[in-house]
Amino acid sequence: MPEIYKKSVSEIFSLDCRYKLKGFLGFTYSFDGNYFKEYILNNLNIKSRAEIKKLEFFKIIVHFSQIKQISNWLYDKKVIVYNSRKRTSFHPKLYIIKYDKNTNRKENKIFYRIIIGSFNLTKAGLNNNYEYAFVKEFPETNTNKTSNLNKFVSEIYPQKNIKIKIDFSNGSKFIFQNNNCIYEQIFADKKNIKEIHLISPFWGEKCVKKIIKEANGKKYFYYNSEKDFPKEIVRNSKDIYLFKNTSDRSISSEENSEIDESIKLILENEKDKKIFKHLNKIVDITKKEWLVSTEQELNRKIRTQKNNKEKIIDIFKKNLENDITYRTYRTFNHAKIIYIKYKDNTDKIFIGSSNITSSGLGLNNRKNIECGVIIKNPKIKIDQILKISTRKSYKQQNDIPCYEKDNEKNNTGNNGNNGEKNNYILDDIKGEVRDIKDSDLLKKELQRLKMDFSP
Repeated sequence: MPEIYKKSVSEIFSLDCRYKLKGFLGFTYSFDGNYFKEYILNNLNIKSRAEIKKLEFFKIIVHFSQIKQISNWLYDKKVIVYNSRKRTSFHPKLYIIKYDKNTNRKENKIFYRIIIGSFNLTKAGLNNNYEYAFVKEFPETNTNKTSNLNKFVSEIYPQKNIKIKIDFSNGSKFIFQNNNCIYEQIFADKKNIKEIHLISPFWGEKCVKKIIKEANGKKYFYYNSEKDFPKEIVRNSKDIYLFKNTSDRSISSEENSEIDESIKLILENEKDKKIFKHLNKIVDITKKEWLVSTEQELNRKIRTQKNNKEKIIDIFKKNLENDITYRTYRTFNHAKIIYIKYKDNTDKIFIGSSNITSSGLGLNNRKNIECGVIIKNPKIKIDQILKISTRKSYKQQNDIPCYEKDNEKNNTGNNGNNGEKNNYILDDIKGEVRDIKDSDLLKKELQRLKMDFSP
């Protein structure tokens, strides 16, 4: 049974000093050369450029325009740009490590470590954000039972014939989106869904509407900011529960008031500057700032734009992703998790790179390139991911993101707002239940809320 567990990113990439790295493949939206060198290469026992050249393969494929701080030490055709002709985003977070685990060197014992999750190879992904990943070690086999993994690798990086020979056929599966739709793979058997929990940093209005309309059962949405989630479309829907991330409230109001919340306008060439010259309702050219904060708001203000609409949206998305990546003052939950409970008492969890948007889940013509893993009946249960805590205990455990029930829209019969705030802890994913010291207080909170999170 594959496990999901708690570790720092540097630990996930670490190899025992006795093991020998054979190859590395990375598929990521954005890349920071300095942080990659500091947090990953050193942990892979790679100390020089010459050592990289001796490997069977070493490539990092990155979305165009999302490469930061590439040093000469790395930039030896080892980092390449994926420039899609279809103007889609190259958005996977897939990392493959091949290594020899044999310590006596008499025979090869080749293993692969597969990492699929939410983090990019950036400062935020490797150091600042809350990130979630599936990590599994596989011994090399004679037969290949992961044809979809090799198909994805060959489609993205056809220059070299790399075959990953592992067995991953125990009911769980890797899933990839490249011209196909990842939505149907995740939301199979929609009518038998009892309960669904969705965690994402970004949301699309059409995508949320489709999930509400097609999937049965209760739906729980966990979002970072009100400006990121289309709350207006769920106000009159039944069995909808909203939770807001309050982790960034650890910053004092004085500090918060001094933070520039605007998204920086970054244009790559002179042609782009001409597009924005007269769009004073969405950008301030002088200050080089966006005057909109969400894609929904941007769409409303550029309805009359016909020729440049897609280009404007694409630039906004890049600027938004870059802004979030390099904001270190907020505790940003970058997880993309979908946990589904079925009526037959089976569960499954999706962890990957897809935001809950039309492009992320492949519901429009501009499908992102994405990846993820579906685990059936995982060891981890939803009530190990979501925990209720008092404000006091939250302060003691401020290393994990905190969610607060949104009483403005929660169909619980009444809003339950008696002056207290109910905090929902999204714990780091692992295979054990975190101890809660004040269990009586927890029971009282559950009884007062009349909510059951039992599996």
